[in-house]
Amino acid sequence: PDAPQPGPPHMNIITNFRIGTRLAIAFAGLLALTLLAAGAGAFGVGRVHEGLRTVYEDRAVPLGQLAEINRRMLQNRILVLDMIAEPGKAAEFDETMRANIARIGQLWKAYSATYLTPEEKVLADAFIAARGNYVGQGLQPARDAVRAGQPDQARRVYAEFVVPLATQTQGLMDQLVQLQVDVAAQEYAAAGDRKATILATMITVVLTGLLLGGTLAWAIT
Repeated sequence: PDAPQPGPPHMNIITNFRIGTRLAIAFAGLLALTLLAAGAGAFGVGRVHEGLRTVYEDRAVPLGQLAEINRRMLQNRILVLDMIAEPGKAAEFDETMRANIARIGQLWKAYSATYLTPEEKVLADAFIAARGNYVGQGLQPARDAVRAGQPDQARRVYAEFVVPLATQTQGLMDQLVQLQVDVAAQEYAAAGDRKATILATMITVVLTGLLLGGTLAWAIT
């Protein structure tokens, strides 16, 4: 009968080893692939966690801070109208306004400490400048006019300064809020891309493991 044909050179090398050595090679190869799969999974989990942290700390929390700033700014504008309508309660309304202004400063400081994208930094700088004008040229002069017994002056300041400056400041606030939503959406899309990459890597590792396991099993026997 015909003699058996020798296999590929690298297979001949493996078959020349003792059975214990061949088993050790097979298990070592499979263990390496298992570790590779575990490493890919751990890397993927880490990236997912980082994405969630970014969405929460840099987008969800700032969104809440901006919402409260927006609410208190609107309340201050209403307080000026209340002062004009009820000058006898101006001191009470003024106290609330001062508390709102102080709280807005605290919230803005906390918001500024989060990660700001370059576009967000530009909007934030524009907002803080607009808000400074809104408070310094609008709210405070209108309040001071009421407390000085000058309701007509207070109405003029409200119409000529408070309204347009509030509109400008509100527009920048709206852009900041929308940016939080847009960046969170971008992070979500990036997470989907990372998921696809990690899944493809895991599938590749598993298929390679199956191929290597089958090859080594054939070589051992």
